[in-house]
Parts: sequence; structure tokens; C-alpha cells
Amino acid sequence: LEQRAEGLAVRREKQGRDEIEYFFDLGLLESDLRIAHGVWLRPRHFRRLTGSRFAVVHCPGSNLKLGSGIAPIVAIRRAGIPVGIGADGPPCNNRLDGWAELRLAAQLASVRSGPGSLSGLEALRLATSEGARVLGLADEIGSLEVGKRADLVVLRADLPELAVSPAVDPHDRVAFGASPAAVRHVAVDGELLVQDGRLTRDLGKFFAVGVRGATEVCAIHPHRMEVPAGERPPPDEDLVQDAKVARGIAPGHDALVHLVHVDGGPVERLARESPEHGQG
Repeated sequence: LEQRAEGLAVRREKQGRDEIEYFFDLGLLESDLRIAHGVWLRPRHFRRLTGSRFAVVHCPGSNLKLGSGIAPIVAIRRAGIPVGIGADGPPCNNRLDGWAELRLAAQLASVRSGPGSLSGLEALRLATSEGARVLGLADEIGSLEVGKRADLVVLRADLPELAVSPAVDPHDRVAFGASPAAVRHVAVDGELLVQDGRLTRDLGKFFAVGVRGATEVCAIHPHRMEVPAGERPPPDEDLVQDAKVARGIAPGHDALVHLVHVDGGPVERLARESPEHGQG
């Protein structure tokens, strides 16, 4: 929500109000409302949102990939609106890496609001105590306290990216240097789910659930999502040629990228890319 400027322009044209104004008129801001992105939130919105049960989930990686902009999370937080960290969906992010999102949040805040405007400690709060507030679960998770769920991540401190001077703030060390490779143990609600960098559960079962779900979706929508030829943008010939060269395809031979069902192999394949594979 409040992500792309053109979407905002369309809503203004049709209704004369932007999304926040529209939600205010509907009474939604009086409920427990949280939005993703918040790229185009402005100070005039803050006056309506401060004190309400409203929160923002910041998805910096997705905003960069889609070219949506940089959310003013420093200003949002100063207005008393809690902010959590997110990754958006796979098509808009790909990696879904919480550590990368934390680092991007702090770095982009420096670009938008000035160096150091979101410290390592504050960035970590987006994924812990403040993130719990965004979810409405601050009494259950978000910090290590008696009575709350035992959620804990243990990191390896012997990796080069985490090896810094003892004088460096440990929060900065984690927020700017940690990655999935540094995770040693993970406990969720007291249950150890990652031990010595390995899942304690059978990963194959999770894959099986994903494959089954994707297969069911394909059964419901068996047709391929294709854009009619008359609506397709013209291809960039330089990029097409570069792709062919990268695949070792001689100029003059076409490459065909197509989607296949999950139970048929890789989701995306480059097929029939050379003369020996024939035509069709």
C-alpha cells in the first residue's frame, strides 16, 4: 500500500482522495491496520495516523527492485508509528533474506534521512521488539523476557564479516555484517529448529508441501500466463543477443524460454536453444 506513485495518481483522479484519506473516511484507521511499504506516506498523513492502531511493514529490497522509492521510515518512526521489516513476495524480492532487508533499511535511511539516521540497534528493533508491536504481539514475542516465547538466534562470531574491533557497537556489527551464513542456532518458542547451521526438521517435507500446493494451483489455472502478441513490448535486441551469446547460441538461432509445471522439472527452462534440438 502507498507504494507506487502512479497508483496514487489513479486513486486521486477517481476518488479525489489518496489511500490514507480514503481509509480515514471509511473508518479503517480506527481499527488494527498495518500496511506494507508506505513509500509515499507524507507528514500530512502522520497527523491522522499518530495515536491510531496503525503500523508499517518496510520492504526495502522489494521497493528497490520495483523502483517504487525509499520509504521515509525515520520520519514515520518519529511520528510514533511503529515500523517492522519485511521482504514482500518472491516475485518482488526473490531472496526473502531478513538480514539483507535489515541492512538495506539502515543504508537507505542514511540516503534519505542522513548518515546514521537509523542505527544498527534501531534496525534490529524493526525485526524484534518494534516488529512485534507492528504485529500486535509485543506481549508475546520481540524480546527475551520471562513470560514471553523463547525465540532466539545464535550467530557465529568467527566469520570475517563479523570480525571487527571490540570498540564497534555490537548492534552495528550484526545489522550490517550478519547473513544467513552466520546463523548457528535458531530456537522458536523454545524449540530448536536450526542446530549448528542445519535444520532439525526434514526439509524434503517442506518442499513436498510447496510442490503439492503449486501443482494444485496449476490444476486450477492450467493455462500459461502469456501476454497477447499484440500487447508485448518490443524486445531489446542487444539484451536478446547478449543472452544468446551467454548460452553459446550462434547468432541467427532463436532461444525459447518457457514455463513448465512444477512436477515436470525446473520452473524455468531454456529449451530448444540450438540447432541440434530441432525446431518447435
